[in-house]
Amino acid sequence: MKAQRSFARWLVAASVYILVATPIWWVVSRPHIEAGTVPATGAAPRAAPVLDQKGVLTLAKVAVRSARLSDQAVSEVVPPVRLGIPALGVDASIVPVGVEPHGGMEVPEDVRTAGWYRFGPLPGAQGSAMVIGHVDSRVQGPGVFFGLSKLRLGERIGVQLADGPTQYFVAVARRFFAKDELPQDLFARDGPPRLTLVTCGGGFDERARSYTHNVIVYAVPETEA
Repeated sequence: MKAQRSFARWLVAASVYILVATPIWWVVSRPHIEAGTVPATGAAPRAAPVLDQKGVLTLAKVAVRSARLSDQAVSEVVPPVRLGIPALGVDASIVPVGVEPHGGMEVPEDVRTAGWYRFGPLPGAQGSAMVIGHVDSRVQGPGVFFGLSKLRLGERIGVQLADGPTQYFVAVARRFFAKDELPQDLFARDGPPRLTLVTCGGGFDERARSYTHNVIVYAVPETEA
């Protein structure tokens, strides 16, 4: 009986230790996602409210552009074809991607291939050039961006264009966003050039069969870093 009581006390103590130590270990050991300063997009500030002659509050007139994909101009320049991130051992093909029928971003079926958002700028041009990729796959294994959440700031990223030249970027920031809270500046078509690498992260929702968050790495041209 005494042995049973001792074992029960040990079992309770071990359970308490696991419940306390596990969250602490997770917090200490997880990669630090929030790092660096996100480069500006150069987007125009919001129009300030003004008063008309009758004292009525109005908004200054601003230019309006269509948000429909059918009205967006697809980049007609030479597309990127290869992505290199030496620090992560990445040397992968890039293919153009768009938007799926349900509105989500297309991602290459091959998890070892990255996708360039073809409705956005070319890497190195004005605006935010987006490259998206899988973190992993139950069937195919680790994806092209498997280690993206651990990429250190200052690491070099190379994007080769189809006609030969390679644009080089330097990672300057890393952020963690919920799936439904992606920042709109990822799709900026003007402002200083920057490269954004996007993949899945956070916990895995077994019911939805997808990750709960996205990891985004921001990079700027090497000459500006």
